[in-house]
Order: sequence, then C-alpha cells, then structure tokens
Amino acid sequence: MITETKQTPFLTTVDNVWNPFTNFDEWLAYDISNEHYSNETLAKIALCSDELSDEENRQEIERAIDRIIELDPTKEFVKVYKDSFESDMSKAKASYDRWLEQMNNLSSAV
Repeated sequence: MITETKQTPFLTTVDNVWNPFTNFDEWLAYDISNEHYSNETLAKIALCSDELSDEENRQEIERAIDRIIELDPTKEFVKVYKDSFESDMSKAKASYDRWLEQMNNLSSAV
C-alpha cells in the first residue's frame, strides 16, 4: 500500500527573501537579524514530542503555524511548503500588501 506523505510546512515571514528549504543558513541569518525569531516562536507553540509519530508531529507543526498566523497582529508570518514555496510567498505577499493598505487607509481616515 502506498501512502501519501504530506510535507512539513515551514514558518517564515513575508519580508524574508531566502527559501528556508534551500538556503537555510541565509534564511536563518535574515530571520534573526530582523528579530522575527520564527523558529523560536514555533517552538513555543508546537507541542511536538518523541512520543508522537512523525505524522502527528507534522500535524502539530502545521497546527501551531496556523495558530501563529491567526494571532499575528502584524500579518508578517507565512506558512510555506517546499514544493510550492514561490507560489506560497507570492500569495502571502499579495495578502500582506492588501492588509497593509487597509491599515494605512484606516489610519489616514482617523
């Protein structure tokens, strides 16, 4: 029986130009130098364990990423996958730009 293995997503930010799957060192340096601390944020939320299966840990990582994005007041965090990184980032940047424009319109209306 062949089972489809789902990819583990990665937490990044819309401003980080580096792909964490292919340029992890550069991605991490940018993340830290811009004080995003994506890995640390994920580690605080994800309840991963050696007692869980790989699939359960993958699901927990995805759940935690979704929660971080949901609660992010700056709308900078993004969930990306290895096979769709460019597309994920393009969608996230477009969504972030729309959100930022709405915030700017609200602040200028006050």
